[in-house]
Order: sequence, then structure tokens, then C-alpha cells
Amino acid sequence: MQFDIQQRVSLGVAVLLFLYFLAHTLHLRNEAIRTGSVVSKNSSKEQAVKSVELPSPPKPSPTPSIPAAKHDKKPEPTPPHTDRSIKIGDGAQVTGSPMTTGDNSPLTINPELNPNAPIVTYEFNGIRHEQQGGRFSATAGDELGVFKRLIELQREHNWKEMYNLSESQIKETPEWLTPYLFSGIALANLGRKAEAIERLKFVDRMAAGQPDYSDAGRILGLLGDQQFPAQNH
Repeated sequence: MQFDIQQRVSLGVAVLLFLYFLAHTLHLRNEAIRTGSVVSKNSSKEQAVKSVELPSPPKPSPTPSIPAAKHDKKPEPTPPHTDRSIKIGDGAQVTGSPMTTGDNSPLTINPELNPNAPIVTYEFNGIRHEQQGGRFSATAGDELGVFKRLIELQREHNWKEMYNLSESQIKETPEWLTPYLFSGIALANLGRKAEAIERLKFVDRMAAGQPDYSDAGRILGLLGDQQFPAQNH
């Protein structure tokens, strides 16, 4: 089979193109094989490096915290305050109770000599009783307010004012025995012992054993009067 020049040229070009395609395909295949081997080698190297890495040090276990010792200091108990003042006991309340003698009547300090004059007596708290013939009356006058004030002054330990008020009330109502008692207590706390004993002896004598005035004898015992020994409470 003979080919003309044009056919030969075309055939030559086709062969060249085929050869170029074949060479290019082989080149790509070789390039892919080479690249894959390089990647495989790099991976192997990375794995080798990873295999020789030192293991990470273990994390230290947390140290258990030790609670700080508590130094709570207990407050020291406050010693109870001791009131060393001389005063009447808890039996003297603001309301008081009638001071009675053997015939169950309020206490009379200075009975009137005139049989027709009214008989005036006072309870411990200052309630005034008046008897004239067959009539009886009871009055809560200024004396009740004075009694409450004397209690307050004793609670405040205001002995000077308590003494002044007691003496003033004795002049107003000499028949009322309670101001004499408070005057004696104030004098005792003011250090005027002889005067206090004189007042308290008068109260103890005139009260004739009435319980509301029993503090007179007790305080006399505290003041060291031999006739009235100290009582234990």
C-alpha cells in the first residue's frame, strides 16, 4: 500500500500525537508513584517521630487541703454584778399591803389623845386610812406618788435625793412610818451609820413585828448593831 505525501504527513502527525500522549501518560503515572512514595515516607517518619516521643508527665494529684484550725475563743463569762448597797427587799412593792396590828387595822404611830379626833393611819405604800366614830375612809393621795418616787431613787442608788425626800415627807406626814425606813436606808448608804441606826431602831420599834418593815431589823444587823444580829438571805 502506497501513500501519497499528504497521507504520509497526516499519518506522521498522528503517530507523533500518540507518542506524545503515551509519553505524557507515562510521565504522569511515574510522577504519581513518586509523589505517593514521598508521602508514604513522610508519614512513616512522622509515625516514627511520634513513636519515640517521651510520654507526657503524669499530672500531680491535687493535695488535699487541710482546714485551718479554728481558734474561736469562747468569751469569758461576765461575772454577775453584785449590788452591795443597803436597801429594802423584794417585799416592798408599789401596791403594798395594809400595815395591820393585832386588831387587824392599819398601823398607828402616834394615836390622837383627843377621843373625838379622827384616827389617821397609813399603809406601807402611803394609802391613808381615816376613822372617825363609825365611819371609815381610804384615800390614795400624794403619799402614793412619794412612795413610788422613793422606790425609783433606791433603784437608781440616788441616796442623797432619797434622804431629802424622806425627811421632807416625815415633816408632812409624821404618822406614816415608811419615810423613816427609807431615810434610815439612805443614811446607811451615805455612811452616816449612827443616824441610820437611830432611824431604823425607831421603825423597828413602831412597826412591832409587821412584815413590811422587817428590813429595818435586817439592816440594823448589817450595820453591826448587837441588838439585831445579821440575818442570812
